[in-house]
Amino acid sequence: MMINLFYVGNGNYIAEMSFRGSMPGKAIVAFDPEKPRYINQSPYIQNCTNFIPDSIGLKIDGNAAIGPLKSMVLDSYTQYNQGGIGASITNQGYAQLVSMFTICNEEAIVCASGGACDLTNSNSSFGTKGLVADGVSGKKYTGIVTTAAAALSDKFEVDLSTSTLSVSTATYTASTGEIIITTTTDHDFNVGMGVTISGLVMNCGGSNTDTFPSGKNGYVFNVTEVVSSTQFKTFVGVSTLNHYYESGGTVKTEVVRPYDGQAIYFNDLYNTVKTITITDGGSGYTSAPIVTVSSPSVSWGIAAKAIATIENGSVTSVDMLSNGRGYETTPTVTIAAPSSGINTAAGIAVLEPEYYTVKESTEISSGISTVTINENVPYAVGVGTTVNFFKQSRILATGHSFEFIGSGTEIANSIPFNGGNPPIPENEVINTQGGLVIHTSTNQSGNFKIGDGVTINQNTSSITGQAYEKSLVSTITPYILSLGAL
Repeated sequence: MMINLFYVGNGNYIAEMSFRGSMPGKAIVAFDPEKPRYINQSPYIQNCTNFIPDSIGLKIDGNAAIGPLKSMVLDSYTQYNQGGIGASITNQGYAQLVSMFTICNEEAIVCASGGACDLTNSNSSFGTKGLVADGVSGKKYTGIVTTAAAALSDKFEVDLSTSTLSVSTATYTASTGEIIITTTTDHDFNVGMGVTISGLVMNCGGSNTDTFPSGKNGYVFNVTEVVSSTQFKTFVGVSTLNHYYESGGTVKTEVVRPYDGQAIYFNDLYNTVKTITITDGGSGYTSAPIVTVSSPSVSWGIAAKAIATIENGSVTSVDMLSNGRGYETTPTVTIAAPSSGINTAAGIAVLEPEYYTVKESTEISSGISTVTINENVPYAVGVGTTVNFFKQSRILATGHSFEFIGSGTEIANSIPFNGGNPPIPENEVINTQGGLVIHTSTNQSGNFKIGDGVTINQNTSSITGQAYEKSLVSTITPYILSLGAL
């Protein structure tokens, strides 16, 4: 079985190299998933070029590292790995990427399951997708609302106290660094959750005993597998000596002060309608039919609104006018019948989970923190409501350059002067399942974007975008009204 090219550990440095050959689906630089190492100094990649098609230039899997960082840094790494991935950052891994140049990638940079990166002075040329942020981590911890909050609130007082559980036994494998811990009561842990381990008395041969963990690899470890309601696995680091459990020990969910970069929801996770997929275009349409999306069942919910586009008598797509809110299950989509004929178009709704994002919080005092979020919750939140905390998959890109994203992974078919495929602007930045790309960018036409909300078009000297239009209306309308009163 082919393995990745370089497995890096604490403070490793790779520089002045180019990579060629065939390693489809494999990584050039990665953490070792079989023997995770403790990382408190990021590996560093500098001045390298990757020419291996279908490869992953940089793979940062947080599950394959131990310690607080789970990170890599790089400067000047060019990816001409056609059909591959420039950087994959997953499972709460982290990266600082400077001058990351990707060409003809299937995905330039992707952060998933709580992975995050800072991306500076970089570009994505040709290829299928640019910057992709997908989903959130596994649940990190929960809190309980202690003071009722009215609808449209953005501040919540939350009790983040957590119980300490006793250990009944532990089985450690020195060669892999994996430990299986059994608790005396149900633990309620899940994969990806940070757990503080302390006070295990381990026998390392003869009459010699030691208290584990020693702190060399820290005290907080991520759950890699939930075996049962009282058993879980995690990596704690390899050793030359076998250690056998004797007695004692406790485990506890790691709770940190809520921070910008976390996603939360209250009790139940609701959804919006992201898109509507056409399953049957129908026929006989002479004008755009009315599209109706059923309403959510909650009282504060709002039905999604959409408008159809027709071509040659068939419905080819549906554009969302409003994504709605409060959906617990997939709503029905009804497209009106054509004015002539019996072939009515049909479509299905695609849901997107609606997380709230942490803006700031107070320090935890006696287990309590006041958490401020960026949004206003549209319903009242009562005392005793459970708040679920996750790490958001996030890309922070400053000054990123997109060139012909969506034109494909074959350079001959992507270059404009060869009659290449047209770019797909929607593929430059993709946010799915609660992930978020924060960016300032330019494209091949020099158009400047501030996130998805504001676009400055150099050719037309115009400023457009939903965020800009909302700001303009809120600023100008009161001014006009005041003039009218004169």
